Amino acid sequence: MTHLLGHWGDAVIAAGLIVSVCGAYLSWTIMAAEVPFIAARQGAFPRSLARQNRHNSPAASLWLTNGSVQVCLIAIALTGADYNTLLTIASEMILVPYLLVGLYLMKVVRGQQKPLAMSIGLGATLYGLWLLYASGPLHLLLSVVLYAPGLLLFLYARRGGRGDKPLLQLERMAIVLLMAASLPALWQLTQ
Repeated sequence: MTHLLGHWGDAVIAAGLIVSVCGAYLSWTIMAAEVPFIAARQGAFPRSLARQNRHNSPAASLWLTNGSVQVCLIAIALTGADYNTLLTIASEMILVPYLLVGLYLMKVVRGQQKPLAMSIGLGATLYGLWLLYASGPLHLLLSVVLYAPGLLLFLYARRGGRGDKPLLQLERMAIVLLMAASLPALWQLTQ
């Protein structure tokens, strides 16, 4: 652009970059705030996170998600970790949901005559299992630290019988295992 427009080319590139980064930041902020907001509306998170301000923006959810990001950044700074550690943990966090999406697709199409959908679900499940195996147990254990606060919010929201259905025994055991795994993971982060 500098060769085409002269010094104005640098300004055009810089302005385009600023608009692009601001747009990406805005969309990621909105998307991150929508998840707790919708979960609160459906009863999986505390009702207070469903509160909106006068502009119909999920204010409480925005405060929670932005505060969580700040706590994570401070924790990374205090532990002496670098950006690559944060990136690795964030990448690891998507692996479990990826596996669960594959498993859910298999559950939905089970009993139906949809072999293509079933094979896609099976392929996604096997790939998700392989990704978890390939990433190693240490990084998966570190991601449990970020699941623990969400589980605490979920349990807090369900207090007093607010949930539609009681938790199954298997679900209770999974919650206990995840919370127990978060302790050695937290210890590992501080080393």
